[in-house]
Amino acid sequence: MLETEKTFSALSEEFVEVVMKHHPVYATLVGIHDYDHALPNDSPDGFKERVTWLRDLEQRLGASVPRGELSGEHRVDYEQLRSRIATMRADLEEIRIHSRNPAAYPETALTGIFLLLARPFAPLEERKEAILARLLAVPDYLKAARANLQQVPDVYLTIASEVNLSAPGFVDEVVRTLTKSFPGEAERIEHAGQRARVGFLQYQEFMDRDLDAKVGGTFAIGERWLNFKLEREHLLTMDCKALEALGREHVARTKQHLEVEAKAIDPSRSWRDLIAEAKKRHPEPLRLREAYASEVDRARRFTTEKHLATLRFSSAPRFPMRRTCPRRRSTRTRPVSSTSRRSTCHAARRSRSSSSRDTTMPDCRSPWCTRRFRAITSSSATPTGAAPDCVGSPTATCSQRAGPCTVKT
Repeated sequence: MLETEKTFSALSEEFVEVVMKHHPVYATLVGIHDYDHALPNDSPDGFKERVTWLRDLEQRLGASVPRGELSGEHRVDYEQLRSRIATMRADLEEIRIHSRNPAAYPETALTGIFLLLARPFAPLEERKEAILARLLAVPDYLKAARANLQQVPDVYLTIASEVNLSAPGFVDEVVRTLTKSFPGEAERIEHAGQRARVGFLQYQEFMDRDLDAKVGGTFAIGERWLNFKLEREHLLTMDCKALEALGREHVARTKQHLEVEAKAIDPSRSWRDLIAEAKKRHPEPLRLREAYASEVDRARRFTTEKHLATLRFSSAPRFPMRRTCPRRRSTRTRPVSSTSRRSTCHAARRSRSSSSRDTTMPDCRSPWCTRRFRAITSSSATPTGAAPDCVGSPTATCSQRAGPCTVKT
């Protein structure tokens, strides 16, 4: 039994170590800085290498670790490890989001740079070298990833273009920040920034030139694979139908609560009418900041007077204004039809990319903020393409992407 637990511990440590090596950006995210200078090998060969290792690890785990010889605590870890290996294999071999989502690759590159700049885990002088290394690696990384992409859903291509077109502006911000702190290395910093800009521009040209012809398919993974993920990745006992029934039950219950509250406010009007009226009560655009500060102050006074909680501040907080790049708030909130292949989104994308081939790339001076993709697996053990809801400074401006259901209907 002791030997079995030692073997299991060794395989668990191997899993963590190799996952971090395969996914250096994810390693940076979770605080492991052995691979901060690298971007992942997201070429077809890189994905094949991961699949080969996962198959081998799964076989060794089953052959050398009898579950019955483990303690209760290790049995839980054993089942979790088996589930993670199975779901990672399914993502790579069956679902294959990496062959359909071109946005995953510029998102990974940007996340890798952003984490190093935003998180003060070491002096900036130390982080600078890793930032420059990742900037320099962008062209080769994006070029190698192109061969993965086969049939690409329209919605993914639109999102990829918007993410990628915002990248040069973010690189400009990184270059400005580093140059300000290290003026004696301005030429070296600019060289790394220029390589990254060229890499993103070349990837944009690839999407406009080659991927437009490959538009098709759906972002949905299908009911079968969502059931698989519910069971193996999320460790739930319900399938898609049970999950939908639970959701509808909560929606119905919420509607009942809304109807009760509406009658208490105005018995002659429905809750929909009351909400529609409430939506019209908003401050003028130029007075939004003042109105927001006033409402926060009112909430603070109410909380203090009712002794609901102890507040960290005794007076109303300040509300500094921060610029947010317009490209950070477009497709995140509006619905996009995945069936209109020649939509206005395509026309806008081509227009933007053609103008950018001269000299004008969008200049985003706001902090680049990561967000979770809608159709990319959100598992903490499957980091490729995934990103946290929000990372970095607690004051950074951030808007999450709201995504469609992954069930094919």
